[in-house]
Amino acid sequence: MDIGCGVYPKVELGLHYTGFTGELSMVDIAPSILVKAVSFLDYINAKFKVTAIANTLWELNCKPFNIITANHFLDDLVIENHCTTFGIELRNVYHNEKLLASLWDNILLQPDAAYSLMDRFAERLDSLLNNDGIIVLADYPSYYYQTKGLLKVIVFLEKLQKYLQGSLSKKRYKNITLFREKKLKYGWLEISPDNCLCMKKPCIKDRQA
Repeated sequence: MDIGCGVYPKVELGLHYTGFTGELSMVDIAPSILVKAVSFLDYINAKFKVTAIANTLWELNCKPFNIITANHFLDDLVIENHCTTFGIELRNVYHNEKLLASLWDNILLQPDAAYSLMDRFAERLDSLLNNDGIIVLADYPSYYYQTKGLLKVIVFLEKLQKYLQGSLSKKRYKNITLFREKKLKYGWLEISPDNCLCMKKPCIKDRQA
């Protein structure tokens, strides 16, 4: 399952280029985004089966998955939670740079809310993942935040990912290595184990140990 896939789904592109032919569920809160994402996958002739689910992470009602992945989802999760809490129209935030910057200022004034959200996120991921399943969450530094001078947001998101990792570790999740190299760098983009959370859920006997 890919959560928060977006219009141009990077996870799905990666699967396409590696020859994946299995089944994938794409989850996004906006039906219009899913329509565009599925259309894009049809255009590139992706060979895997896609199920598009228009729902929030919290309201999903489905069987557990073997792998849960997401690309740049933590910031969207925090923004959505803040907007829901304070009655802010979510779609307005992404079309207004000043509003987005102001929103992050308010989030950073009360960071405990975001850390509490990570605990809830860990619980939700755990409920959606099979035993021995794998979580892969890539949250490398955002090019957008870099160009807009929102470096404090990047630093905060790195802290949130570490906190989420700790929450999952308390559930006996183990870190796993998916990287052949210490860092993968493409121009401004740099991906490493430091900004990509990769963890495996324990089997039942390991949890009871």
